[in-house]
Amino acid sequence: MTPPPPPVNSICLFLKGLAIYCVAVSFSLAAPEVRNLVVYSQDDKFAGWPANEGIWSWGGEILTAFEVASFVETDGDHSVDRNSPKEIMFARSLDGGETWTAEAHPEIGLPDYIGDEEKFRQQREGERIPVPSPGGFDLTHPGFAMKLRGGSFYVSQNRGRRWEGPYQLPGFDYASEARTSYIVTGKSSCIVFMTARVTRRGATYSRSCALETTDGTKTFRFLSWIGGDILDAAGRRDDIKGKSEVIFSIMPSAVKLTGGRFICALRQRFERAKWTDIYESTDNCRTWRHLGVLEKGGGNPVSLLALQDGSVAAIYCSRRNPPFGLAAKISQDNGAGWSKEIVLRKDARKWDIGYTRAAPRPDGGIVIVYYYTTKAIPNNHIAATIWHPAR
Repeated sequence: MTPPPPPVNSICLFLKGLAIYCVAVSFSLAAPEVRNLVVYSQDDKFAGWPANEGIWSWGGEILTAFEVASFVETDGDHSVDRNSPKEIMFARSLDGGETWTAEAHPEIGLPDYIGDEEKFRQQREGERIPVPSPGGFDLTHPGFAMKLRGGSFYVSQNRGRRWEGPYQLPGFDYASEARTSYIVTGKSSCIVFMTARVTRRGATYSRSCALETTDGTKTFRFLSWIGGDILDAAGRRDDIKGKSEVIFSIMPSAVKLTGGRFICALRQRFERAKWTDIYESTDNCRTWRHLGVLEKGGGNPVSLLALQDGSVAAIYCSRRNPPFGLAAKISQDNGAGWSKEIVLRKDARKWDIGYTRAAPRPDGGIVIVYYYTTKAIPNNHIAATIWHPAR
């Protein structure tokens, strides 16, 4: 199956100096009320990238997943030994993120290296091979959860205490680079927001798209590319071949708002420039309109979360300049305008942080999960921040 051609959009305007921005809204926000907690930490371990693995919530019960390997202090790269034994770990909270308990789920396969599934590949005895999904899962079941990574996915019907799978994701004419990002739209339907590996003009690079299942994950169909092809920012340049590692449009985080509107944040990079775009769909993710740029230079994926008062929070870690830390912006008009940056914490000892995921608390607060490093806990660990934006 061949996806439809990408729509024309405003990506080329990026080369004009990122002239299009979301206009900062005029409302002000009080100093944030936050509490910072440790979710998972071991002195000799690197724990990271929860945005790759997912977060799920059922009222006050929250489950998150992340990758764990050996910690090796490194200046210019992530402080992880990618060749060391690695695994996907989970942590669960039963009290809205106040306390956490680690969980091992050996039924979940070892993580692939996104962008090159053969790089740093490890296997363990009894590793299950992805098979076609039987479908028929009730996606509105109170215990339902789906975990996506690479070209496969798992399904749980008891809040992640046991996972079925892995099941194959369709490849269409690209390689799937899925991370856990989906929105349930009905008993048998949901929209998956994921990254695909494509080749064009001699370059292989990643861009984001939306898929839909209407039969309980038995089959998926391609809906749309989210935004235009970032490679078009190169114009007619003929030196683009070989630059795929520094060109991407990845890690979509989407929320569904009232009236069938979706907004989605994309982590963008074109060579040395890094920024976050916000897109909007009003036709169930069939087409997308560029709303503007949320931030530039952070180099970290954004997590969007719809709040109880109808506003939207965009949460991310800043890797741009010290002091490094956790930040957010609030939109009160469905993603068209955003507040000034709200600093939630700024005590990271280096840039190797972020990949946020966020879940709502029943009291209107937010639980933000991410990986972090501080002087007190130098190994990269999983942290949580509990924030009440409305207070």
